[in-house]
Amino acid sequence: MEIASNFNFDGIARMGYGWSNPNHAAAVIGCFIPTVWAIEDIYGLGKNRLSAKYLTIAFEMLLLVLMVKTYSRGGMLGLCAAMIFYII
Repeated sequence: MEIASNFNFDGIARMGYGWSNPNHAAAVIGCFIPTVWAIEDIYGLGKNRLSAKYLTIAFEMLLLVLMVKTYSRGGMLGLCAAMIFYII
């Protein structure tokens, strides 16, 4: 397994989060985000589930920030495709 190095975007280091390539990290994060959406739909219903909804939204925001830090265009495109599929 090679170490992530020399992955830069305009002089900014792209985060790989332990993966050999930041695009691989973005693919994994991109798979987790729709899962969080599904969990939010299942457990975030009703007034008594408000804490679960806030927790899933916070986790989604964390994953989105991690996704942006990879600077992966393919990961973002995949996330947009998942969003369109999820909405439909």
